Amino acid sequence: MERPKKSKIQHSADSLFILGKNQDRKRETATAPSASTSKKAKIGLVPPHSSVSTSISSSSVANDNWDDSASFECENFDLISSVLQATDQQDSDKIVSLVCSAIKSLSSPKTKNDSVLISSLLYLAKIRPHIFGNEKISAAMSSLLKTDSQHAVRHTNKNNAAVFAMAANLLSRGNFDKKKWQESFIKMYIDDAVNERLWVDLEECSFFTDNITAAFGTKVPPQKSSVSEGGATASQKDTLNALTEEESSDSLMSESSRNTEELQLNSRFFHIQDTVEKLVMDAIKDQFNRRQSSDFSTKNLLKFAATACGLPEVRSLVITRLELWLHNAKLVKPAHDLLEYICYNISANQPKDQEVLSQLLKMRLKTKPLINSYMNCLKDLINLQPNMLHMMMKSVVQQELLILYNARNPNNMGILATIFQAKPEAAATNLAEIYQEFLLLRDDCLKTLRVFLRELVKTLRYDINLVVFCKALMNNRQEFISQVETSEFRERCCFAIADLVCLCRFLSVSPHIRDAHNAITKSSHDQKSSLVYNFYAQMSEIQYESLTWIFQEVPKIYKLNSQDYSSLMNKILFLDPPESYAKFDSWPPEPERMLLLNLVSEVPLLQDSIWRIILIGVSKDISFSICDTVMIIDQIVRRACLLKYTEFPPLEVTKLEIIDFLFSMAEYHHPENIQLPSGYEPPKLAISQIYWKVWIILLILSAHNTGTIGAFCYANYPMLKMLMEMCITNQFTMTKPPEEEVQLANIEKSQIIQFEGYLAAATSKVVITESNSLLISQVMLMDPMGNARRPPKNVLEELHALNASHRLGHLLCRSRKPDLLLDIIQRQGSSQSIPWLSDLVQSNDGGDFNHLPVQCLCEFLLSNSNNISSENSRDVDLIAFLQNMLHSNDLNDYHSSYEVLEYFLRRLSSTSKYSRQSAIRAFKLLLKNMDPEQDKDVEESESDWLLKYLPAIPSFPYFAGRIIVQLRSACQVENSPELIMIYIQFISTNTLNDPVIEMMDHVACWSLLIVERSAVFASILPANADDPKFQTLNFLFIMFNNFIIKMKEAMTEITLPGDSDLLVVHFADGSQCYMHLNFIHALVILLCQSAEVDGAMALLDYFFPAESPTFPQAFSAETGDKVNILPDWLKLKMIRSSIDRMVDVALQDLTPEQVILFVQSFGTPIKSMSKLLALLDQAIVERVDLVNAVAFNRTYLSQFIEVQQMRGAKNGHIALKYLRSIDDKAQQTKDKKTPEKIDMLQCYDTAKNKPSTSSYHRSMSGKFSSNFHVSNLLGNIVDKNDDELKRMEIPIERRSVRTLKMNESGRNIHHNLSELIYSTHSFDIEIFAHYQLNFKNLMQIKLSQLINSMCIMLKEDKEKLTVTKTGIILDWFVQFDSELIRTNQDVQISLLFGKNIHIYRPYLLSLLIHHANWSTIAMAIDKLLNQNNSGIYDSSSTLDFLDAIIRNPKLWQGRDKAVPKHEQIEYVLLLDDSKVKAFINYILREEESNQALNIESKINDRVTLLLSCVMANELSLKMIRIHLNSSLVSQKIKNKFLKRLYMSIPHLFLDSKDDVVVNNVITEVNDYALKESSESVSDKWIHTIITILASLSNQRDFQALSSDTELALRKFAATHPTLLLRELSLIASLLTGRGYMDLYILRQEHHLTFFNQVLGVMELLQPMIFEDVYMNGLHKALNSFFVLLQNHGKDLMGLTYRVMDFVKTYTATNPLGAHVLISSNSELFAELYARNKNINSLQQIMTSSQFLAKGISIPALTTKQETNQINLTAKLGNMSRMSYEELLTTLQEIDYQTHKRPAQLVDIFGKLTELIFNDSSDIRNLAHAMLLKMLKHNPGNSIINSTCFNSYLQCLYSDDVNIAESVLDNLTEITISLQEHALEILSVVFNLGITSKMNTLAPLKKCINAIKLQNGC
Repeated sequence: MERPKKSKIQHSADSLFILGKNQDRKRETATAPSASTSKKAKIGLVPPHSSVSTSISSSSVANDNWDDSASFECENFDLISSVLQATDQQDSDKIVSLVCSAIKSLSSPKTKNDSVLISSLLYLAKIRPHIFGNEKISAAMSSLLKTDSQHAVRHTNKNNAAVFAMAANLLSRGNFDKKKWQESFIKMYIDDAVNERLWVDLEECSFFTDNITAAFGTKVPPQKSSVSEGGATASQKDTLNALTEEESSDSLMSESSRNTEELQLNSRFFHIQDTVEKLVMDAIKDQFNRRQSSDFSTKNLLKFAATACGLPEVRSLVITRLELWLHNAKLVKPAHDLLEYICYNISANQPKDQEVLSQLLKMRLKTKPLINSYMNCLKDLINLQPNMLHMMMKSVVQQELLILYNARNPNNMGILATIFQAKPEAAATNLAEIYQEFLLLRDDCLKTLRVFLRELVKTLRYDINLVVFCKALMNNRQEFISQVETSEFRERCCFAIADLVCLCRFLSVSPHIRDAHNAITKSSHDQKSSLVYNFYAQMSEIQYESLTWIFQEVPKIYKLNSQDYSSLMNKILFLDPPESYAKFDSWPPEPERMLLLNLVSEVPLLQDSIWRIILIGVSKDISFSICDTVMIIDQIVRRACLLKYTEFPPLEVTKLEIIDFLFSMAEYHHPENIQLPSGYEPPKLAISQIYWKVWIILLILSAHNTGTIGAFCYANYPMLKMLMEMCITNQFTMTKPPEEEVQLANIEKSQIIQFEGYLAAATSKVVITESNSLLISQVMLMDPMGNARRPPKNVLEELHALNASHRLGHLLCRSRKPDLLLDIIQRQGSSQSIPWLSDLVQSNDGGDFNHLPVQCLCEFLLSNSNNISSENSRDVDLIAFLQNMLHSNDLNDYHSSYEVLEYFLRRLSSTSKYSRQSAIRAFKLLLKNMDPEQDKDVEESESDWLLKYLPAIPSFPYFAGRIIVQLRSACQVENSPELIMIYIQFISTNTLNDPVIEMMDHVACWSLLIVERSAVFASILPANADDPKFQTLNFLFIMFNNFIIKMKEAMTEITLPGDSDLLVVHFADGSQCYMHLNFIHALVILLCQSAEVDGAMALLDYFFPAESPTFPQAFSAETGDKVNILPDWLKLKMIRSSIDRMVDVALQDLTPEQVILFVQSFGTPIKSMSKLLALLDQAIVERVDLVNAVAFNRTYLSQFIEVQQMRGAKNGHIALKYLRSIDDKAQQTKDKKTPEKIDMLQCYDTAKNKPSTSSYHRSMSGKFSSNFHVSNLLGNIVDKNDDELKRMEIPIERRSVRTLKMNESGRNIHHNLSELIYSTHSFDIEIFAHYQLNFKNLMQIKLSQLINSMCIMLKEDKEKLTVTKTGIILDWFVQFDSELIRTNQDVQISLLFGKNIHIYRPYLLSLLIHHANWSTIAMAIDKLLNQNNSGIYDSSSTLDFLDAIIRNPKLWQGRDKAVPKHEQIEYVLLLDDSKVKAFINYILREEESNQALNIESKINDRVTLLLSCVMANELSLKMIRIHLNSSLVSQKIKNKFLKRLYMSIPHLFLDSKDDVVVNNVITEVNDYALKESSESVSDKWIHTIITILASLSNQRDFQALSSDTELALRKFAATHPTLLLRELSLIASLLTGRGYMDLYILRQEHHLTFFNQVLGVMELLQPMIFEDVYMNGLHKALNSFFVLLQNHGKDLMGLTYRVMDFVKTYTATNPLGAHVLISSNSELFAELYARNKNINSLQQIMTSSQFLAKGISIPALTTKQETNQINLTAKLGNMSRMSYEELLTTLQEIDYQTHKRPAQLVDIFGKLTELIFNDSSDIRNLAHAMLLKMLKHNPGNSIINSTCFNSYLQCLYSDDVNIAESVLDNLTEITISLQEHALEILSVVFNLGITSKMNTLAPLKKCINAIKLQNGC
């Protein structure tokens, strides 16, 4: 047994020798006494007759007579020798006598500390320990330790610690081999321990005391074995110090004690255990019974009690007083030690310890140190006795849950915290078991348990293993199962467990987790957090354990029905509404509810969890439908995908069996009791809804597990492959279904009809067709691995939304094994990939492009290369990413680097110029600034991207060859000379050391460019040596020269592939080279330009040596045939060369035909032409016959030679002379055979001029009519002047009718036109006009006169004109002026818009609109809308014209047909104020005219037209009112116009409500609207708002929309009551039927809230709502309220009061209407009165005559005064003198008192506007709340609104940021309440966010969303 550390005594060095470490020294010491002894002490001598025997220990002498045995005396230093001598003589009596004498001498009061004697005794004990086992010697030694009065030695040696230590050690040495010790030992221990504790605490006595205390069975706390708990007294220490001065520090007693400790420690009192317990209890009780005891004695008692705590009776006895001792400041330490001993020794096996534990747990400690120590002791208790954990927890929990609050121990939660710290898992398990016991009680304790658990978690600071708790809570122990099975509350218990599990998940969200989650949510980049990771792991595990419990335990034990089981599933998976998780204790609180719910529900979904749900669905023992299972899987899978924390995979699924199970759940199974025909195999069908859900689930799983299940599905399921592609490309629109799909659909339909037919034949015998089939719309063929099917439209829309919200496309794009995105790009091709690839890159999160293929990034860069901006972080990140890839030095990244280069290089050879330019721009973006040492100030060249930066990338040496191949391809399609020159320079520079085979490919490329693309090559040729292009030519020569050199060197070694175009060229020096024919041609062309190229002459000499200017000979490498390498076109180029040698070579062996051809070619230099002419002269001299054969056009050739000679060409004279001679001969022969020419034209003119004027006139006019009068009149009308005819060179004889001159005025034109029209037949007029009348023949002045005449005839002579002639004039009118109003505007506009209405006016207006130029139309509009002209023109025609202009289809061609909902109005016309006034005049006059003619009013359409021509926000009601006052039309029409205007623009009238006329107009709006069946612009908005309020049955929608929507409706009701009253019937219809619902439904789905909201709006509409015009809607609405009160009135007293007050006001305002309402509901009122007689307003209603007539007794009305009227002004009167606390208290009181009477806040309105500037946030918030309460109550008071608006603006402009932020916190409510000032408020807030450091984004966003709710209607 361990015990406390004792005080240690210091001893001399002699003692060390005596103990036997050095036997020689011991012997010397025994024979030589110490010289330090001043006086020799004598001890008694041993009698001679005594003998030592083995029976020393069994001496029969009584212990009390040991003094009688002390008869021998000897000197102290002779004791050892005397005893040893007596031992040798076997004289036991002498030995006893000597030892007793020595002990007696020590006990003498006169004897001081005799170290020699003590050492001698100790030495004897060491060498002869059995001596001290003698009873007399033991009694003698005990006398030294006893405290009774008979043994005075204790008092004399009180401070002699050495004597006590010696005695204890001698006793232990003498009795160490005895198993049973004397009872006296225990007694003397108890005496000393309870009293003065002189020796029990000495360390040298530890073995003796430990053997004694072993009888108690006390366990010593570990810390007590190392910490001193007292020690010797001061005098004892002095004695020990004295010994220390004489002797060494290592004493005999120390070693003696160490030697004894090596002996076995046993309980020596087992034979008298009961006696020991009695002695201990008696000693303790004796101390308890003492009336007075000192603190010292009590302290010693506590020490003894701690030592004896191994005895259960001691623990039971002392625990009752322990709390008092602990609170005693002087006893704190020993009491605390006693507490530790009790906790360390308490045992679960002792029945008494249960009470001890109970008392222990009930202790109430006050000081923090005591509490901490107390908790540490309990922790030790728990660690030592784990079995008592359950007992402890149950006791504490019961105290907390079942005892009254006052009786609870304040340390209970601390105790529980200690328990959980000591044993976290065991504590959680035991707590769960305790909870199970409470759940089975008769009373429902769930609410209490929830509260307790929350408090516990809070106390533990969330350091509780809730996973273990949940597991234990759902772990059904056998005893718990038996209790549940017999319990009548097992369903309640089951749901309570589920509720507690959900609560545990909520409680898992600690503040640290919430902060970490918020940081991750707000961060745009992925962050790691071990807290969040562990949290998600816990949530996933709890979710899995919950599903396991539901699957395995719930069906067996709780036996729930289908509905309850479904509810349990929804609850445990957090699929229920948020409020259902807080219905017991309203926790989580509403502000945090959604956040916590999202945190605990949007967690990773384990694969095993999905598997559990599938097993639940397919299990036949569980009543849970397949459809519900699939729906739940779909919901939780989607929810898990919302997880943003990427370190924890949200959906990790590897089991492919899940796919098969999901499809099996979608399979359709026909009823088993139906027998199908034998041999018929039914098709495998799937339920369509479930089938598509399964595909969506698999799509989500594949997106999150692309490497496993995703790869498998992509390879084996075409349908899923198609869906993945849709998500990646974000293209969800499908074109016309393919033929296979149509065929499959037909097969599917026929098989389903056949199958359903068999089913019907077995049941209803109905013949199934497509029309009556039930399965066609519900099932489909099930072939998951077959061809992809066309998803329904709703599925595609769902996929589209899912892809946007869950980013499935991005997840699929991240896959690299398989690389889905790259596969799609390769299959579709780059041309199809551009649109969606760009979108994909743009929507990439966090700038991490590693998950996208390089091709995708390159395509995005190509398509957006023009729009890349350094200010766009996404563009900068992309450029940096690709640059890093290009500039990487890692060999492993070189492949990726080349992928980037290769993608852009391929685009350089695109046939699209835009693609090539985009690739170059991309290269410039990627390759610039790649050199870190580049000087930023140096201007970059256009070619640096290729010539400087591209070779600088690390991977260039590895892929230079491939890059050059791509650039060669680019040269064949590029048309830009600058780029081609750059490519040539790059390739030439980087291919100098290429092998000959590769160089052959290079020169083949340039040969193709030079030969085939001659125009492009010509553009890169230099004009002179100083031209920058000259360098390009030099590079080409270098490449060609290098190739020839290398080819010559490798001619014998090279092995070329078989090529039919390859030639072997033999040069003049005998060398040979392999060359292509194209190469030779290109080289020749280059040599033609080599006059100034360095080194070109060597190449020229090689090809065309100067000694023999001949060209090389070429032979086919395949056949050996000779090949002509210089065709004619090439010789012509050589001839045009400035190099004589090239010309000479080209002129060799030319045939005459070639010479003539070359001579006639343009662009030949004079020098070369001279040589050609010389050859031509030679050919004529030598081979004239051949020249004649080929010179077909000798004249041209001769002229050409002449021209060349004029240019300075020599020679050619012979040829020219010969050709001229030949031409002269030919001309002479021709002249003999050709007659003289006849001037046919002259003859023709002569003959044509012969007829006379009159005869010709008659002949011409006869073609059209026999009436000469027609021709004459037309001639007079359309005659031109003579000068013009002369200019036309028409002979005088041929002028016919047109020669008639007309000097008459316009009047004669009108006269002649009238005569023609009225006196001529219509047919003659038409025919003649067709041939003769043309406006081009008319002068402008006469054309104007003619049109004037036509207009006059059409306006004034319409009665004289027939329809045909009118049509002729109209046709002429249109022909002469196609725009109708350009020639004479006033006359023509008067015709089209004059007040005289003509039948042809619509036709002319239509022509004007469609044919006229816009400038012409604008001119007409300006003229029509001139106020001075508004009375001249016809109103209807003018307005119709303006309407037609706006609606002209040509104006809107090419526009979108599907106009967006919030598309801004595009104004065709924008009228200023003057034109608006004219427009209004037209509207008023038209309405006046229509009323006079009793025509239907058009004012509605006209006002709409007006608003289409002017911006509503620019209209001024004041301007309109002034203009109307000046108008002469009746006031009725003016009011009608204003009413229509108000219904179209209600906000225009807000600032003029004080105007009497405007108020009357607004008041009469409803009558007008009802009579005219007119619509208002507000109808749509009101309908939407009211419908929203009526449909907020979902809790989430209610929380998000209800408050703002109600406020908006109240604002509208206060601002425009008449417009809202028009929808009173709609409101009444929405209320109908709700009153019959159950009260729970009314509250749960917020129908009751809708009733209150409607009643509040109706109260705002008083008294206007009581007018007769609204009676039907009002009565219908009130009837719905009456039904509600009739069914639930007793539960809705507040609503009853309000309704009765409303009816009472109705009665006072409109008695007749109220009478009708009350009469129709008299029985209801009587019933309500019977239940609620104390309602004053109801009593007044019941006083009406119909109730009195029925005999209903109504008591006398008591007019109660408003005793609760609040004098708010007085309360805040001395506001400035109030302290902060007083003011805050007053405001809180006012806020509470005005909660239901916000109208009273008007009295302190001014005070509140001051308080919003208060420095205290609490006061400001209260003031804001009360102001908003007042504004919401009556948002229509313009004065209050204006004052509030000004106050809020002052707050926003305040220098105190806190004051401005208080306004921002309430910005949404303020803006909606003050909508008339919304623009100013939001502008100020926006500017505040820009100019200050305040964050106004969140308030603005919230406010805009609320406003959009209204605008979105």
